[in-house]
Amino acid sequence: MNVIWVLFLNQNLFQHFSDVLHLLEPQMYISYKSIKPFLLADVQPSCGVWYTAALNQNMVTDGEPHFDHNNYYCGLNAVTGWGDYTGAKLILWQLGLAIENRSGDAIMFLGRILTHNSVEIQGGARSMVDAFVHQAPLRWKDEQLEALTRYKRKGSLGAFKKEKGKGKKQARDEDLDDAENAENVENVEGQQDMDTDRELDAMYTLKLEEPAGEEEEED
Repeated sequence: MNVIWVLFLNQNLFQHFSDVLHLLEPQMYISYKSIKPFLLADVQPSCGVWYTAALNQNMVTDGEPHFDHNNYYCGLNAVTGWGDYTGAKLILWQLGLAIENRSGDAIMFLGRILTHNSVEIQGGARSMVDAFVHQAPLRWKDEQLEALTRYKRKGSLGAFKKEKGKGKKQARDEDLDDAENAENVENVEGQQDMDTDRELDAMYTLKLEEPAGEEEEED
């Protein structure tokens, strides 16, 4: 079956997945959807808020264990199978889980973090569509946002962890009380949420004709 035809026929399904993601992981939903305003009119997401999909057809043997190393580092994949098979299992190795699934079942999981593969396909051939988002489009979006608004993210999650560690050391050195320590840690852990809020604020106040920070020249 043609890939484009499969995606076209399942747009309602992908929209349902997007709605579910919005409820389960609203920040992830916002991150995925934030790319769309920067795309050309004829370049749009293929699977709801997911931008890419892999289509595997007529599988009858076990897949190879793997993880999706180019995906968004904490992004959920949405996988749906179809065909005349009667059952299969999705193995998530780090969790020690074997998730039984049948034709039409959908599963969301962290494809970059969890090693996974399908096994024990029974009763016929299995096809599947795997919707995901690579890290690259999100990085490109950040570059476009910075060019338009001069807004720039303040670093990765690792940077916040380092800052958190510094805060703890400083607290010990200065012998701060427990209440103040807890407040400092809470502030650092909430930094990424604040960063997302500032990004949204910048996006919704874009002034394309007049870049932020520049004044109009007088005649």
